Amino acid sequence: MTHQDPAIRIGAASAAGAERLAPERLAKAMDGWRRRSRMIRFWRIALPALMVLIALSVLGLVMYRTVFSGRRSAAQDQQIRMLTPKYFGRDKSGRPYTVTAKDAVRADPKHFELITLTTPHLILNQINGDPPTTVDSAIGVYNENTHILSLTGHVTLNNGKGDIFRSEHAIVDSDAGTVDGRSPVVGDGPEGHTEADAYQIFDSGDHIVFIGHVKTHMINQ
Repeated sequence: MTHQDPAIRIGAASAAGAERLAPERLAKAMDGWRRRSRMIRFWRIALPALMVLIALSVLGLVMYRTVFSGRRSAAQDQQIRMLTPKYFGRDKSGRPYTVTAKDAVRADPKHFELITLTTPHLILNQINGDPPTTVDSAIGVYNENTHILSLTGHVTLNNGKGDIFRSEHAIVDSDAGTVDGRSPVVGDGPEGHTEADAYQIFDSGDHIVFIGHVKTHMINQ
């Protein structure tokens, strides 16, 4: 019978175990290397793409600001502002009129004939020597083609004979010499006090018609 030294058997078993572990460690190492390689390849592709995306975003933002800034500048350039403007004309009866204002702005490029006036003042002179009729308001829009003046805010009409009418909106046809007051009106004059839902003035102030819920208080003279 042969006897084998226990130390020899242990050494042999250790060597065999090492031989079995070596392929497993190698496989794990290879797997880790593959994962790192895939990650490196991913970032080699992703990083340049990300840089391109950031560059395009910055370029797009710059172009957006440039274009819209240019549009705002163009819109501002299309506005024409005039200080203390004055317009002249004559109505159908030959009576001269003048429209003045604090300033005038031609702001709509599609409707170049419209002019927005700040504190417009209309003077319609009489050819028979009577005092002129005047109309004032906070804001007005004057149409150069039709010579119609749309008034808004604190509209005050003075017919030159002591009668003063106040409303919030009126349309003055300077050629026809008419005023169409499409809002409630309050009038005061030598003959008394009048209130109504609307009013119309013809013949440059010679005739006045009150419309709707008319209330009049006459002064006895």
